[in-house]
Amino acid sequence: MPSPAGPQTAKSEEKPQAQLSGYCNAKGRLYAVFWIWRENPERFQLLMPASLAPSLVKRLSMFVLRAKVKIRQADSAIYGLSLPRALDTLQVALHGMTLLPAEWPPLQGPDASARRYWLIEPDASPPMVERPANSTPTRVPDTQAAQAGHAGHAGQAESSALQAPYLEDQLDALTSAGYDYELLSPSDWAEAEIRQGLPWFEVELSERFVPQTINLDLLNGVSFSKGCYPGQEIVARSHYLGKLNQRMFLFEGPAGLLPGEDVFLASAEALSEQPIGEVVTVTPVEASQKAHYLVSLKLEPFRGQAGLVGLAASSGERVMLELHDMPYVVPREPQVPNRPKL
Repeated sequence: MPSPAGPQTAKSEEKPQAQLSGYCNAKGRLYAVFWIWRENPERFQLLMPASLAPSLVKRLSMFVLRAKVKIRQADSAIYGLSLPRALDTLQVALHGMTLLPAEWPPLQGPDASARRYWLIEPDASPPMVERPANSTPTRVPDTQAAQAGHAGHAGQAESSALQAPYLEDQLDALTSAGYDYELLSPSDWAEAEIRQGLPWFEVELSERFVPQTINLDLLNGVSFSKGCYPGQEIVARSHYLGKLNQRMFLFEGPAGLLPGEDVFLASAEALSEQPIGEVVTVTPVEASQKAHYLVSLKLEPFRGQAGLVGLAASSGERVMLELHDMPYVVPREPQVPNRPKL
């Protein structure tokens, strides 16, 4: 499901233009949310949670027909990198790897002091070279690059050893250019993604959400003016003709809720009442720690609540989740019909 801008051809190989996007079924429900960019004139790459890659590759392959196109999972190691400031140029990162901004530009804001980037190794890698244990970078797991183009490799690299010379040269170039990088752990990376309000979900929630209910339209990840894509009629109807009555919000509270779990207003007299939403994603933390949740909620029962909102897990255990702000504004009133002028 392309955005209004769509993935554009990069002006040079040094700066791939990425787009946050999704792909829907005929009922407008998302198979997956992913980053997409054009690596070269003959190949696109998609970056998504690893659990979704096999099913999406299979789905997209149904439409290749006689075209000279191959769609495969890429065998690429992927790392999460944090910098104290945005890169002035990508010329410090031209050692065979893709350096991809991990934060959609509207989320960064004028006061942002850090920037996050994906570091993606080429899918065709040279022999593995070991590094000392105290200097081995941490990969961001459960994320898969899927390629659409004339070449690709199936599978996913499992070793945490450095694939020379790509990453070592990449990090040396950043240091030489004056950037004090930090390789983030998987849990820290997931925490940053959730705080940004980025609507990642795993395979168990595939075909569960219409794009607007997880704020994909607020992130410029859906088009209401171009087509044709699967589910476009449902997505457009929700925007123009119906009242959009569900949005995704950020909460903090005790660990324990799981993705896909129903949530209820804690003020409800009985948990047998209808749920007002469900958990989309949660930070991976220990049970004794506070967790951050992205929760898709129906606006009608939720809009009149105070900042501290009580929710209860469908298991019967009541927890209190505190509403937090995200880097973009999420409407709390149901959307009124917005019929296009003819």
